[in-house]
Amino acid sequence: MRWLLLVAACGMACRREAKSPQRQMQFQVGATVPHHFEELAADRTRLWITTDAGVITIDPVAERWTTVYADSQPLGRATVVPCDSRIWLQRSDTVLLADPEGQRFEIRTLGPSETPPSRRNIQTRCASKGLWIYDTGRLVHVPLAAGTTSRYDVPPLGERASVNDFVDTPTGVYLLAYVPQTSGRFAFARFDTATKSVTQIALPTGPGVYGFRVVGRADDRVLLQTYDRRVFAMQGAGESWSELPPPGGTEKEGRGGELVLAHDNGIVWVGASYDASPASYFVLRYIKDAMEPRDLVVLPDYYTRIRSVPRSVLQHLGMLWIASDSALLRIDPASGELVRYRPRPGGALDKQAFHLTQEKGVLKYFDGDSLRTLTENGIPPEPAASDTTVSDTTDQAGPDSLPAAKLGKKAKS
Repeated sequence: MRWLLLVAACGMACRREAKSPQRQMQFQVGATVPHHFEELAADRTRLWITTDAGVITIDPVAERWTTVYADSQPLGRATVVPCDSRIWLQRSDTVLLADPEGQRFEIRTLGPSETPPSRRNIQTRCASKGLWIYDTGRLVHVPLAAGTTSRYDVPPLGERASVNDFVDTPTGVYLLAYVPQTSGRFAFARFDTATKSVTQIALPTGPGVYGFRVVGRADDRVLLQTYDRRVFAMQGAGESWSELPPPGGTEKEGRGGELVLAHDNGIVWVGASYDASPASYFVLRYIKDAMEPRDLVVLPDYYTRIRSVPRSVLQHLGMLWIASDSALLRIDPASGELVRYRPRPGGALDKQAFHLTQEKGVLKYFDGDSLRTLTENGIPPEPAASDTTVSDTTDQAGPDSLPAAKLGKKAKS
């Protein structure tokens, strides 16, 4: 009888394990130092970043980095997706739900794909009831809580169509696709998960309206954004579109001048390009009060490449964090300070602090110890002796240095 009970208990446990398999999670200093940052997310205590050396985490308080391991193996290529206040890691055939307190990953299987890896187009979006994953003609819904993963085959939106973006709504999943064989080059459609059918929807038209890059949702409205960041809202079931005003309700000086980088708890971060001589600048504007926006920090235009990278900017701990190629940037609205972090061997982070200000029209640099005028060749002065880390000065003349110049008028796009 004892053996029968043990077998029965094991059978029940095995069935539960089959429904929710797990992998052990570990945070260790990696052997390979990452040199290229891609996507960025945050949980309550750490930042998660996908890099060329796998997935790493950064403790913003201790200012140290670690590599994420699953079953004693470093996680390779993955997409980091914040959803339901938790971190999900989407891989080619599985989704891992991170549980740092339990030091484990819960595994959700997506199923095999018939598309060759080199031709797969995998995108993940967070929705109210779970993750939606598009994988080259297939939609997969992964519930936030324990449940059954659903899979749907999506009819093609046109010959050689490639889905660029999608969004989930109560009436269906809206997909935006690039279709090279058509005159308009783009297609937009709603996929009904109940009937498994696709309904084509006409795109906005008008003078200068061309090139769609992002589909989103706000207040139960479907939004489309063009390449020059004009935003159109769909009325009803797609009978018409209306263009929304730019941030602040005022017309911009030329299309695409400003870019909303992040917004949370009533705070909006906006970036804008400015013309200056002899260089161009990128200004971060912090908007807590719409009547009194603040320009916090001036950056070289080099950092504007964050525009084309999804999930590279977020607000966390009251500050703006940006994954910008080889560095993690932190902008503090209280001090107006920019801090640049770069991983170093052993888990340390190289740290450089920049605080730019203007004095009689001249840009000056504050390093936490003294206020100095930027050098003529655009190389920031050496860090003060009070810095706790040693900075690598070999790259200071590169594209992410801070050139000396006066602010000019806002650029017209």
